[in-house]
Amino acid sequence: MDRGEVRVSELAHYGIKGMKWGVRKADPPASGKESKSQDIEVKLKNGTTMTLNSRPSPPMQKLVDRILHSPSKGHFERQSFHIKNQDGDRVGEMYMFSESRDSLHVGWIGVRDKYRGYGYATASMRAAVDNARAKGYKNLTLQAVNESKDAVHIYEKMGFKEDLTKEEPMEGLTNMKLKL
Repeated sequence: MDRGEVRVSELAHYGIKGMKWGVRKADPPASGKESKSQDIEVKLKNGTTMTLNSRPSPPMQKLVDRILHSPSKGHFERQSFHIKNQDGDRVGEMYMFSESRDSLHVGWIGVRDKYRGYGYATASMRAAVDNARAKGYKNLTLQAVNESKDAVHIYEKMGFKEDLTKEEPMEGLTNMKLKL
């Protein structure tokens, strides 16, 4: 496989030495203006439960947030979660932030390979929708990776539609929106 044919599971970010997309290190100490979230318990399709444990955002995410969402742009909230199964094992992560007072954006959702197919991503997305509604947001948005057919299927099944009103995303991504 040449360098131009990188598989998604092996995609590396070459701008910062040693950093890989989707690889999360240990939690940083709590600080910053995190949303005061409670842990969220959600039922899976097989009847078991999972928990979204709120956690502080990683330092790199906080830096990106400060650059992209300056205080002059108004309201800004972020929420980071560990997705845990009923045994307390971490199966993935989810990160959301407000784009405006009316719109919450799912910036990241990832489920580890060995836990895929059990409904964790769908349950996490349902929790994101419920969370956005409870906080009074009118829209939930995300950028879907076109090659990730399973994820796109989940979003469409939940009612997300392609959002043509936003600036065109990077190649390989599609803006999607759910009106709440």
